[in-house]
Amino acid sequence: MKPNLMRMMVVMGMMGGNKPFDSGLLINGDFETAGLGGADIFSGWTESVLEGSIQDETALLYQGKHACKITSGASLVDYVFQVFTVIPGDEYTLSGMARGNGTSAPRYAVRDQISTLYIVDKTAAVSAAASYQAWSKDFLVPAGCTSMSIRLYGPATNGAAGWYDNVSLKKK
Repeated sequence: MKPNLMRMMVVMGMMGGNKPFDSGLLINGDFETAGLGGADIFSGWTESVLEGSIQDETALLYQGKHACKITSGASLVDYVFQVFTVIPGDEYTLSGMARGNGTSAPRYAVRDQISTLYIVDKTAAVSAAASYQAWSKDFLVPAGCTSMSIRLYGPATNGAAGWYDNVSLKKK
């Protein structure tokens, strides 16, 4: 290896150029770790598919070698999720990178697993643009909620696809 190239690599490493993505409380928020196969596509995530599809995307990526592609079915309820134990009154920030298909945008939600009400109702993460955009949502855990789920949905259009990458959940 050439000496100048080696120096540049050392300096980049010291500056954090090779830092792994921090998904906070989420497991595998960058979707880089595969699940066990079959219906288990992404490690740490539970997939819920009724009529659409959930796929390991390897071409349209924000960062890394994998992203989550969700194509909505007619009932618009295909999603991936993770469940957490929480304390009422705590504040969190849910954020990530997402992209639409040019006409429809992917959606996300935060659900109180105890009351089954939504803390954050299904909301478009970004515009429908066919390029990755950053999104972020701060929210407060309501009284009585001790378990919540983070849900990433496909778009609110049958047959439309949306993509997620580098999703994180952090306590404020």
